[in-house]
Amino acid sequence: MRPEIARLMKHFYDDLDDHRSVKTDRPPVRGINNNIFFINHSNMETTVADGSSKRNEFEAKYVIALAIYLRKQGYEPHQITILVMYLGQRQYIARETKKTKLLNGVHVMVTDNYQGEESDIIILSLVRSNIDKQIGFLKIHNRICVALSRARCGLFVIGNMTLLAEVEPMWKNIIKSLLETKEIGTGLQLSCRQHSKEPFLADTPESFLKRP
Repeated sequence: MRPEIARLMKHFYDDLDDHRSVKTDRPPVRGINNNIFFINHSNMETTVADGSSKRNEFEAKYVIALAIYLRKQGYEPHQITILVMYLGQRQYIARETKKTKLLNGVHVMVTDNYQGEESDIIILSLVRSNIDKQIGFLKIHNRICVALSRARCGLFVIGNMTLLAEVEPMWKNIIKSLLETKEIGTGLQLSCRQHSKEPFLADTPESFLKRP
């Protein structure tokens, strides 16, 4: 994994030294100004019809739009994995991605089923966003660690970071470090190599469609 991603692991392990593989040069993610970035939003979650799980349609649409954008930057489907924290979100995203031929072969996985796996690019949907300050699985440190440690080259996380920082000290520390390195904000800065070099803010799913 890249050093920027490995740096997150120091929130979970004391006195963690970078393995030699961490320091190996890896290419920067094409078309995006950061190799690691957390997108903060406040769009509300919903409960799936049978009440057994959660989903967040804003996040689902955003990660799908981002995956399409990355495919257009030249990444193959097997290089991209969409990770989610809730089965309800996985089911929704998997259903929607089937409508787009460009996303055939892009894996959509629940974090619990992805232990031991890696992908060049991980797009992570955290799902939880509510006024009751309930974050469920996102309080469980080992699940957070697994979710944040699966990417080799690029890690892009979308969630209600304000809520997470308010409820869980671990998230508060992670977000504090991301603020220091300017790796968190309301949207990704895109810089398509095939077009203008002027960065373009993608803060909604529709933003990716406006990119020249």
